Amino acid sequence: MLGRVVAGMPLSEVLAHVIYRVEALSGERMYASILLVDASGKHLVHGAAPSLPASYNEAIDGLEFGPMSGSCGAAAYNAVPVIVDDIETDPLWEPFRDLALNHGLRACWSAPTVPPTAACSEPSPTTIRFRRARRTTISKRSRSSRA
Repeated sequence: MLGRVVAGMPLSEVLAHVIYRVEALSGERMYASILLVDASGKHLVHGAAPSLPASYNEAIDGLEFGPMSGSCGAAAYNAVPVIVDDIETDPLWEPFRDLALNHGLRACWSAPTVPPTAACSEPSPTTIRFRRARRTTISKRSRSSRA
């Protein structure tokens, strides 16, 4: 991957390559994505999600994130992993439940990627979505609020 960056490949292509590799390692069909925090530090913008439908990506592009804005938004807001076993019943997904279900998405696991520099102080979420509700072996789900 680093070679692609050094070679001057656009960030969107490098991120898409990362996502394809992550998806290829899964034993079942899943949809990975990387969202980025915009310059305002308040919105998530599309980084890469090549396997998700374009209509889904467009609908969440520019999302103002907060503690109850789906797995991705909550992970970015709280800077902790957020595991949602069933989008249909989880309160974090209330604002986006229909969007996700209409695109066949039922579970969503997000983890913040902490930026390596002070230029961006907000963590960008890396997310995995599944077409069926599923539990993880991670024992705790974190929904703590920012101090």
